[in-house]
Amino acid sequence: MRQCGAFAKTKGERCKNRALPGSSYCILHLEKTPLILGAFIGALLSLAVTVGWNKIVTSDELRELGELKKEIRPVLDIARKNAPNASDKDALAALVSEVNDLRRVQRGVKSFETEVAVTVSGNWAASGAPDAGVMVMGDAAEEYLDIKLTNGSIKRVPLYVQGGIKISKLDANTSVVRYRTQVRPDNWPIDEDSRVLQACEGGGVVAWGINRSYVTDGIIRVQLIDVKVFINGQKILTTAAPGGPLPLPSEGFLKIDFHKHQAFETGS
Repeated sequence: MRQCGAFAKTKGERCKNRALPGSSYCILHLEKTPLILGAFIGALLSLAVTVGWNKIVTSDELRELGELKKEIRPVLDIARKNAPNASDKDALAALVSEVNDLRRVQRGVKSFETEVAVTVSGNWAASGAPDAGVMVMGDAAEEYLDIKLTNGSIKRVPLYVQGGIKISKLDANTSVVRYRTQVRPDNWPIDEDSRVLQACEGGGVVAWGINRSYVTDGIIRVQLIDVKVFINGQKILTTAAPGGPLPLPSEGFLKIDFHKHQAFETGS
């Protein structure tokens, strides 16, 4: 191996280290500029190769991002039409708000109705169980339902009889009083978001057409209270509650309160 060809300026002696293969100098006296330049050129070449590779072979993340941009483009175009001067972010936010408003309108309660059937029996005074049509006059909300909301509170829905009442004889001792009720347009829960209404906690019905003169002992036996609830024409609940023997009032008709928790049906 050759000796390093460098001389120390302070001592005036030749360096005693061995020269690197292919060079006249050892590692300590080797010219630094070519090394630094070579390293810099190598780094540039590495960066260029990496960028070129990424352009030729797209990563999964970049490919998914590109596909997502293509999918969202039509939505962004719609948003920009409604807010041409807004940024993409603000235009999309405005579009989301508009869609949510439309959903609230679609889910709003436009009608709230019930079908009621009260099955009764008793010691009938005349020719057995009654069978007749009854027209109820008046402007009071005699019926109601107690509705549980998503926040856990309970709110009462006032119900008005819609049309007449029909009393149908089931057998010699049993009749069913049937009628419909509805919420008036200016009463709750009209225009409420239907998703807020969760369950029925009970209600009040009337055995219309059955008065004290119909029985010999002043007692009516309520066998079953059946209530079907419809929101926007769609059935959301069928609840059945038992009754029992109840005294008929001296005037008017028997009002019956019942309590029964039952969640609203979904998908019907």
